[in-house]
Amino acid sequence: MKRFFQKIPPWVCYLALVFVFLLLVFSSFRHALYYLSAGNEGFSGLRNSAFLLGISYDVMVSSYLLILPVVCFFIVSFWGQNSRWFRRIITCYFVFVFFLVLLSCSADIPYYKFSGSRLNTAIIMWADTPGTMLNYVFDTSEYYPHLAVFLFSLIASVIFLLFLQKKFLARALNERPSLSKGVVAVAIVSFLLLIGIRGGFRLRPIGIKDAFTTNFPLINLLPLNPVYTFFDSMSDVRMDYLPEEEAIKNAKRFLFSENTFSSPIARNASFSDSAVKPNIVLVLMESMSADMTGFLGKKGFATPFLDSISAQSLSFTNFYTSGTHTCNGIYGTLYSVPTIPGQHPLSNVRATNQKFYGMANTLLDNGYQTSFFCTHYEEFDNMGYFLPNNGFEKIFSAKDFSPDKMEGTFGVSDETLFDFIFEKISSFSKSEKPFFTSLLTISAHEPPTLPKKTSFVPKSEDRRDKVYEYADWALRNFVQRCSKEKWFNNTVFVFIADHGCNLHSAYEMSLSYHHSPFIIYSPSLIKEPKKIDALALQLDVFPTLMGLFKIPHINNSFGMDLFRQERPFAFFCKDDMIGCLDKSHFLVIRKFGGESLHEYKSGKSENVIEKRTALADSMKTYTYSMLQTTNWLLENKKLGKQ
Repeated sequence: MKRFFQKIPPWVCYLALVFVFLLLVFSSFRHALYYLSAGNEGFSGLRNSAFLLGISYDVMVSSYLLILPVVCFFIVSFWGQNSRWFRRIITCYFVFVFFLVLLSCSADIPYYKFSGSRLNTAIIMWADTPGTMLNYVFDTSEYYPHLAVFLFSLIASVIFLLFLQKKFLARALNERPSLSKGVVAVAIVSFLLLIGIRGGFRLRPIGIKDAFTTNFPLINLLPLNPVYTFFDSMSDVRMDYLPEEEAIKNAKRFLFSENTFSSPIARNASFSDSAVKPNIVLVLMESMSADMTGFLGKKGFATPFLDSISAQSLSFTNFYTSGTHTCNGIYGTLYSVPTIPGQHPLSNVRATNQKFYGMANTLLDNGYQTSFFCTHYEEFDNMGYFLPNNGFEKIFSAKDFSPDKMEGTFGVSDETLFDFIFEKISSFSKSEKPFFTSLLTISAHEPPTLPKKTSFVPKSEDRRDKVYEYADWALRNFVQRCSKEKWFNNTVFVFIADHGCNLHSAYEMSLSYHHSPFIIYSPSLIKEPKKIDALALQLDVFPTLMGLFKIPHINNSFGMDLFRQERPFAFFCKDDMIGCLDKSHFLVIRKFGGESLHEYKSGKSENVIEKRTALADSMKTYTYSMLQTTNWLLENKKLGKQ
């Protein structure tokens, strides 16, 4: 046996050990992901099948990572020269590889717990503000164990690579192999790599869709490799399900457009009654999932203020957000345009090179003052460029607060923000012009942490519930303070989430991440409170408010006036996945292929798409018609004023 191994070229042994070490790293983190995420659910034998399938993805990724050094060894080994520089370059290459691998695996676990997805490019959505991104990571104590594991594993990997360099590389480059031995080694390693990059002996290369074999989201996602999912997410989601002309024609029909403008979806909204122009305060509540409220969810104690005013308001029970990120919520609510899956709606080239005509522009044209408030710096998510460029006269952010008011990465607390806003809108009210103020809260953002400077005393013991209690408490104080002012009787408050939060889900797309309150509150102006169960989207906020107040406008958006029209379906995206709902079914469309249809109202996880193919086709046609038309309008710069 010893003689047999002595016949193997040292560089082959070196690469084989690196390969095995990579597999052990991937497998260890996969087991950690499972045991940290599965909770009390054992999944019986399914987990073992997932672990076994995961080896195929790990083999594929590891094989790709070995291609470059294998080619280098093929060439250099025939020279028979002992180059220290070559040894060092190979070692440095693998140090870099292990840095990326360990960083991906270490980030993958908290990212899954936060979003319900395996690692993808959404994790670097804040790359344009790296300071904010790094501060968030280092200010979050929950991430410290993952950082420690990353650093320890990286040090261990470097020690291992230095050992391999000393043990194998010096000898590998001193030996000049015979031609026959070299050819055999090249042939065998090439064959194994070819098999490896296919994920093993398979009829076709393994793909992400091959992991989706059960009705359990965790088990489906478990085999996937985070390096693979990250790089796969860099490719665009295909938007060619329908011919372009057919998609646009469908969108016009779904939106009741008569095509009298240059934009195919633009339509004139006029009213026989005179316009009412109240002040409007639109509150985008950070991560305020409907599932965390008492009037829509199951908790019943975290949001007593929202629960109480919902009974005095126009409130929508089936309202959904455009995506799972703040930028999706701002874009969808204020401009009524869907997010193209996988794109940052406020900072991609097409969005920043044209004007949009949404709520702020319309109200500005109708004599309003417009302003936007957030707790953090306005550069975050490109708000500081996009919003002033599209209808907002004034932007207030962390720059407007003194340093002693700051609470952490995302600036000031909600109560500090509300105190500041109260003073500002009180001054706005002195003008003859009505005001439109939109604001973004922060308190319910992950990680669940209460501000240090607050008089709030929570009732709950659960960390997540505490921050939702606090968010609701801060809202109550703000509205009660406003109610004592003269301008309150002519002011409408609108409460919606920017997006929800990731709670336990039976599906790959957690509906708690999209299901949101939509409350229109004004005791003086809304005389007949009503609970409305029609399907609704963030896209509908703009035309619905304009219709409620009879403000004439050109609706060049994908939103509908919910008091005059009804959606057959609600659609939204989560990074590279697309969801569509009717009142009982939930269609999930995956970027990498395959769809599933679930009876979500009954909580069933079974995929019934084979039984309801006609419904699934209708939902898919509706969704892609809207998204493909969005893509065309962005490309042709048709989302501006008509």
